[in-house]
Amino acid sequence: MSRPVDTSADRRSPAAGDGEPVRPTGAAGEWRPPAVTPAEGRLFAWLRAVVAGREAGLGALDDEFADLLVCARLEDLAAHYGATHPTLVARQRDAFVYATAVEHAAAACVARLAAAAVPCVTLKGPALAARYWPGAARASVDVDLLVAPRDFARAREALAEEGLTAWHETMPEWYARRWFYSLPLTSDRPGPTVDLHWAVLRPGIGRLDAAELIGAGEEVAVGDRRLPAPSPPWELVVCAAHAAHEVFPLRALLDVAFVGRALSPDEWRGAADVAARAGLGPTLAYAAWQSGRRLGWRPAAAATALQPRGRRDRLARRYLEALPAVGPPSRATLQVQHVMTPLLSCSGAGCMRALPAAMLTDRAGSALVLDRLARRVSRRRRP
Repeated sequence: MSRPVDTSADRRSPAAGDGEPVRPTGAAGEWRPPAVTPAEGRLFAWLRAVVAGREAGLGALDDEFADLLVCARLEDLAAHYGATHPTLVARQRDAFVYATAVEHAAAACVARLAAAAVPCVTLKGPALAARYWPGAARASVDVDLLVAPRDFARAREALAEEGLTAWHETMPEWYARRWFYSLPLTSDRPGPTVDLHWAVLRPGIGRLDAAELIGAGEEVAVGDRRLPAPSPPWELVVCAAHAAHEVFPLRALLDVAFVGRALSPDEWRGAADVAARAGLGPTLAYAAWQSGRRLGWRPAAAATALQPRGRRDRLARRYLEALPAVGPPSRATLQVQHVMTPLLSCSGAGCMRALPAAMLTDRAGSALVLDRLARRVSRRRRP
């Protein structure tokens, strides 16, 4: 049963690094700052002030700083802190219109699922922004809904009544159902895509129980609406999992920072317990470590205790330190990510069990090409 929560209170705690930013250490104890350009250095100095809750006003921006904000998808956050630049004006206006559409679509989908007696929570999106981001300044481009695997078929039927049907432009449905964790749904009417999730991570990466996550959900006020969302401990684990899956982009690291800074010591321990039971201890540990390293805050000991030791930890840290500070990873990095995902995500021997699947199945583009080829051949064979 979801329960209402107050999103207006400042829930930061000493255990989550309240106060001055803390410099994390590398594997040998030394501080290793991310390699950044001067403009990126200014961006990170500002973001560290935002995360720490210090004065972080901006004002008129130069072109390079504005381009970095656009690259990192942080235009709304910058606007909340007074940033002005011609590049940002139109993007902020469009983001506001689209965010309103996402909120409306999310509320309509949740209502439709509730009418069909299908429990769900929204992932990321408006609820995460309203509860944790300053000024709710986190634009969303689609609606992410999580249902238990046993409820997926009923959820899909219910959403079909809203005119939402499967969209196969990113990956074939057979591939998504076997090797992925969500199915994109679209409508003939203008509006955002709805990603219907039955899991949070790919098969083989941990054992996160979607039904347990949904059962612990809470309702979050989003404007004049209320949306179901993960409880704070689960939210942190979900944000960590998303950061790891997306190769630790800056906005995902901010998700981890904002949620982590808001958690109480008991909630941090709850998040660590969720991650440990799901076999995702390294996911939480490394996402928090990378977020703390980039954004200057200290994760709680409950998370750092889940970090692997020895050679595996040294390899993971070297990889994380080499990731770009801002912007997308290179093609070579994405290929290496196939190998690194299990090492960065799975507890114990689970990383070795997940390795073959990660190397062989993270191929949505190849599956889409094969699917289109098969359809073309099938059409040619028809009399």
